[in-house]
Amino acid sequence: MTDRGGRLRARFLAAMGVPAAAGLVAACGSASPGPHPVVVSSTEDMYRNPIQGVTGAWTVGLKNEPESDLPSCTNGTFCVVGARDDSEGTAAAPFESCAGQVPYPGPRPDFAQHRQTSFSETWTARERKATDPNACCYHWVEPCPGGRPLRDEQARAVVARIAIGDVESNDDAMVRDVARHAGWARPLACVRTDEARARMWEQTALLEHASIASFARFSLELLALGAPVSLVARAHGAALEEITHAELAFGLATSFDGHARRPGPLPAAATPICASPAAVLLSTIRDGCIAETVASLDARDRIATACTKDERDVLSRIAVDEEGHAELAFMAVAWIVSTYGDAVSPSLEAEIARIEREGGCDVTRAVVLPCLRALTDFRSVDSAVAATTYV
Repeated sequence: MTDRGGRLRARFLAAMGVPAAAGLVAACGSASPGPHPVVVSSTEDMYRNPIQGVTGAWTVGLKNEPESDLPSCTNGTFCVVGARDDSEGTAAAPFESCAGQVPYPGPRPDFAQHRQTSFSETWTARERKATDPNACCYHWVEPCPGGRPLRDEQARAVVARIAIGDVESNDDAMVRDVARHAGWARPLACVRTDEARARMWEQTALLEHASIASFARFSLELLALGAPVSLVARAHGAALEEITHAELAFGLATSFDGHARRPGPLPAAATPICASPAAVLLSTIRDGCIAETVASLDARDRIATACTKDERDVLSRIAVDEEGHAELAFMAVAWIVSTYGDAVSPSLEAEIARIEREGGCDVTRAVVLPCLRALTDFRSVDSAVAATTYV
């Protein structure tokens, strides 16, 4: 992550108009952070479930609170007691008895071997107080190259249902090949049969399809805030790229099992347009700065395990485009902060504190947090200079 993280920080800082030196200071500062406040919730707010077949391991969460920056991707938190195979490093004080990383202690499909885990200070403190003094807890994310998520009023990811011809279905095991698929699946050669990959690409296709609507909504939000034409134009360009991603992903799903697919109606009416600068700022950080950066890096990682040339080409295309979408998100965040100033600064500071407290994945710590910190520091200095100059 070091080399890739440095390159992405430089790109995103430039997009925000922040000097690279500010990002370097923020990145160095984040490498050895000071002690974070540990928040311990009451036991009534928590849930715990044993991980089947694994001794000394359980999943944890808060009953009424989202667990991740990436609600469109599979994620969660687990805790373990005792040594684990393939553990790496050592957690920071006062949790030196824990490994820095451990693999998820349960089965996972072959195409998801890259599942990311990171040590959670907050959950380790919670579980040591409530359950076991030797607990070590980790947040995990299985990234998905699905683009910017479309959310409903409860902030849940919304996708269309899969349709076969004129029939909609939620069944992953497609048994009929249908020639009429509304042009969504780009024809690709069927090189091998792989049901697991077909299902994975079907899910990716639905997420990419939903991203088209998400960028359409984002462009309306930008217009409502009075954004410059450059941002609005790039939002529409991103939507067009998501159309291509969806077509390619539907095509790959078809190529791996021979069953044509198309998306059914998208419940876009359940996704509200919000014109609040603070709300747009937060959704852009979570669904753009974080989710799109993760999607880009995940697509690059999956190139190595692709089993056909078509799959490698599609992943390469997605990786390049999603990185551009992440850059757009950082540009939009910088514009909102510059334009609305004090009206959004508390929300930005609170979001930075939340991400720091929850830990997040490697991408969040190595790229997103340093860029957001650098933005706040640079804008503060810039504002102070402007005040001194024009008083």
